[in-house]
Amino acid sequence: MSKNKTYLNRNVLMTGFTSRSPLIQAFVRSITMSAGPVLGVMEGVAESLASLLKVFSGYYSDLLGKRKALTIFGYLLSSLSKMLFFVPNIFALFFVRFFDKVGKGVRTAPRDALISESVPTNIIGKAFVSDAAPGNSKATALGFYNTIVGIGLLPASLIAGFLFVVAPSLPFIFGGVMALSAVVILLFLVD
Repeated sequence: MSKNKTYLNRNVLMTGFTSRSPLIQAFVRSITMSAGPVLGVMEGVAESLASLLKVFSGYYSDLLGKRKALTIFGYLLSSLSKMLFFVPNIFALFFVRFFDKVGKGVRTAPRDALISESVPTNIIGKAFVSDAAPGNSKATALGFYNTIVGIGLLPASLIAGFLFVVAPSLPFIFGGVMALSAVVILLFLVD
């Protein structure tokens, strides 16, 4: 892979478009009528698994040199699992959430390595928003970035809210379909 001369190149931009936000809490509450403890256990186990998998997927990404393939596999697994959130009980929902986080664990380290390999080593940190800012402005840069992401997610949140009113499973099915766009972006727009 040849490194582009700028830190804001196609790989950096296109992998940025693959992020999304879940609407889990309201759905869990609609199934269990008590989201707190159930959601805490479900998210704790799922996030712990995702964190562990980042180490192993990073290792295999380095070993195999297959950053893009592992990233696509992780996004595909998460995307497909999101379309199964219409399951009728909390045990099935736990299983689906488990696979969503397995996808996250598989894709994260190879995706970040793919980004870092897409820019020259002397400006490698600038591919990540906080490292593009001067030393005394990193938190401001992250705050600004998260604000822009939040504004960008507003239309998605409104659509998800409308779909949830129609049927609690619709935002997940729609989100899964939209998440497949991340796979398409990675397949065709990332080197």
